[in-house]
Amino acid sequence: MKNKFYWFAYYLRKKDKSKELRPYMIRDGAAFPEIAHLLYERGYEYNGLLLNKSSKEEDNKNFDFSFLQNNDIIVQSTRPPLTDHLSSPKKRIDRSNIKLEKIIFDNLEAFFEVCSRERIKLTKTVSEHLAFGYENRAEIRFRQTYKNINGSNALYKEFRKNDPRYDWESAHDFAGTAAFFINLKEIYKNGPSLILSFGMGGIETMAWNYLLRKRHEDLLDNNMFAMIELTEISIPNNPMTLDFIDNWKSKIILKYLI
Repeated sequence: MKNKFYWFAYYLRKKDKSKELRPYMIRDGAAFPEIAHLLYERGYEYNGLLLNKSSKEEDNKNFDFSFLQNNDIIVQSTRPPLTDHLSSPKKRIDRSNIKLEKIIFDNLEAFFEVCSRERIKLTKTVSEHLAFGYENRAEIRFRQTYKNINGSNALYKEFRKNDPRYDWESAHDFAGTAAFFINLKEIYKNGPSLILSFGMGGIETMAWNYLLRKRHEDLLDNNMFAMIELTEISIPNNPMTLDFIDNWKSKIILKYLI
């Protein structure tokens, strides 16, 4: 019997609160197949969606995930809304408040002090593994609405080292952004593994997972946290394929084996 993987999918935010979200209204559908392809090559079988719909905690307390096995993998291709509720960014992702999400977040707190659309702050332990010359990527603020000629609205705004004594450094003239990859074994005792792979916006998440498949699939071979810097970003109007992403530069600036 083949090992299985599941897509832990987040819903889009409601624009019209009078209408109910439907199961097809999920985020980052173009990013997930890039990871799925790599898992197929490793002998895994896709076994469906885990729909992660925003709700009050008491409404989701009976969500049953006991069917997940130790050799299964949960795949998440959306930025986890670890601290969105604390800062209310313009492009917020709502928590589902199911127990499985809480378990995932508990694991992620080892890597992120802050993880929202507008800001990322790595924990001190993780930031110590940043490559030489990239120590000031320990805490980053990202643009949310600015859109320049390259088509991205998730570029660096400013960054600094993991020490409040250091001032923020402007990234105004630097067209770069960050992506993240996490591969965790057994997120609870005898539970499944987690693969989390995301950028800071929808296009950036899609592009990073495309590059994961094309250039960085070896990241799946180890239990790790990785941070990737994406540069030379250019997004054409109405592309017919994703070949334009081949021109992007991707550099692993942090690799932390767990």
